[in-house]
Amino acid sequence: ACFPALAVAFCLTACGPDGHGSAAQGAVPAQISEQLQRYAQAFSFEGQLEPSESDRILGRLCDDTFRMSYSMPGDGEKPPTVLDMNFTVVLSLVHMMHEAARGDEPSPRDVVPAALSDAWVPFAKLQPKLRIAEVLRHYPAGESTYITVIHDLHEGMVGAPDGDAHHYETHLTWVKAEDGWRLQNKMWVDTPPE
Repeated sequence: ACFPALAVAFCLTACGPDGHGSAAQGAVPAQISEQLQRYAQAFSFEGQLEPSESDRILGRLCDDTFRMSYSMPGDGEKPPTVLDMNFTVVLSLVHMMHEAARGDEPSPRDVVPAALSDAWVPFAKLQPKLRIAEVLRHYPAGESTYITVIHDLHEGMVGAPDGDAHHYETHLTWVKAEDGWRLQNKMWVDTPPE
């Protein structure tokens, strides 16, 4: 069964455009590809982007209803959970990441819950650099929705062993707005390195 809101991107991808998990053939459409470049720029924390510029890029990338969700695996002490964030929280977290990438102390905002901020600041200080390794699947889901599933990873983290990277499968849901495609939902899960 598919659950609303948090799992929309995952369910649409899992079901596929024909209900059988098949992916579209051919290149990612040009407008989606252009937005993927913005996505990579906004979420790649290489110290080359002013935090205020990341705000502008996210504003052009994301729809007003944007949500970002992270499916956290459980362990022996706690069950798996889904962390769900609205655009304001995401904007603040990404801003913090770009501050840390430039060597500044990340400055948590009041809109970010303390528990999330406490976990995010140490991650920001690792200065991870995001790279899209591969587009795994992509297809339209109606005339005004498009799904892109990517393998992306954070690498080059300060203090991590050489070659250590954190791999994700990321489900991106795009909606067609008056001025082009906008990112409505990002949901990602950890995956083992290949």
